[in-house]
Amino acid sequence: MIRSRMSICLLVAVSLLFGVISPNNGVAAAVPEIQLLGQISEGFRGPVRLDLGSDGTLYVADSRHRVVFKFDKYGEKIGALSAVSTSGSGLAVADDGMVYVSAWDKVAIFDGAGAFGGYLGRGAGEFTVAGDIDIDANGNIYVVDKPAGQIKVFAPGAATGTIFGGLKFTGSVHLSIDPVSNRIYVANYTNNRYTRTYPTLYVYDASGGLKWKKLALNGFGTPILAFGDVAFDSAGRYYLSDFNQGTIRVGDIATGAVINKYGLGTMSHPGSMAFDAESQRLYVLYGDIRVDIYGIDGGQTPIPPVNVNAPPEPPLAVTFGEVDSATPGLLFQNGSDEDEDLLTYNVEIFDEAGSLLTAFTVDEAAEPSLKTIAQVDVALVENANYTWQVQADDGQATSAWSALKSFDVNAVEEAPTATVLDVFLAGE
Repeated sequence: MIRSRMSICLLVAVSLLFGVISPNNGVAAAVPEIQLLGQISEGFRGPVRLDLGSDGTLYVADSRHRVVFKFDKYGEKIGALSAVSTSGSGLAVADDGMVYVSAWDKVAIFDGAGAFGGYLGRGAGEFTVAGDIDIDANGNIYVVDKPAGQIKVFAPGAATGTIFGGLKFTGSVHLSIDPVSNRIYVANYTNNRYTRTYPTLYVYDASGGLKWKKLALNGFGTPILAFGDVAFDSAGRYYLSDFNQGTIRVGDIATGAVINKYGLGTMSHPGSMAFDAESQRLYVLYGDIRVDIYGIDGGQTPIPPVNVNAPPEPPLAVTFGEVDSATPGLLFQNGSDEDEDLLTYNVEIFDEAGSLLTAFTVDEAAEPSLKTIAQVDVALVENANYTWQVQADDGQATSAWSALKSFDVNAVEEAPTATVLDVFLAGE
């Protein structure tokens, strides 16, 4: 997945930018239990990178769609970042929800709501070709500039970056940063026997000191490893995906020692990975266009919360007294609903004897009136008295009925009756 040739010289001055966190407290990492939990493949055409937000949201950059898809922690697709055409060769999500994704010669920035927020650094031309991206424990953003043979580091909110050491390489390298130890993992892919350059994983502390390095040829067991990606769990272990042999090697962060290997020949070109510490799940992107989810040491996919519906509050009937139509519109104040569901209303009209005359349903009127008119669906009798009530329905539950209101129909203009003499005045 990543092919490069490099020589590395880290500048001591870089250590001023980055703090150090002690890894694993000297305790040897245990062999993890790994269980396949599920798979995501919806809508992918060319997924190349993935990362996780602090809330468990999964982001997958698709190089053919030129977008970044979003999935919630339950595995449901919830949107896409599509305001900018992205290459997807680099993707990182910060703790504050900001998303950084490679877009050819620049890195696009999106906020947690998915709104485009500009470009990292100077925008267009900041990078020859922006590659892999990662973020350290202090929020500093690392970006591989592939043809330029550099890794640039941007402090949070900084307009320009600092060249990380004096990295010189051709092609591209893979970059991962352990969020707990703050160690920087840089992997190359070149295998050139004439220059004696071999695929190697280099691990540096935050001050630029080389902690250890291992050759893919003999440092991770057999068969020879082809670096795909590096991820880190919360128990002091790193995970290396083997793109060619279809394995995941597990190692001890403190010592670099490989402690186990999974899936020989059963995984289809595993590449980009990310670990969710809250749910103890490892996400692995495969070359056959899918993301598999693994539970580590009993980790499970969380169960979506059950939506307990709150019934709507009853509406308030308004129309009463005299109406001037045999099919009047009965006005009522809309009911309220805690779940903000779309409401409908059941209307009942009773005659003078209290018998149900008609019942019908109307849809809620749009805001801002907050009132709805229920048009009576039968012709009412002139000069008769009626009562009515209304009830709200959210599709799952109904409210109580409103208080009964009484009205009289006076739709026809009628002359008054003739007066009749009753008694004479005294003495007349």
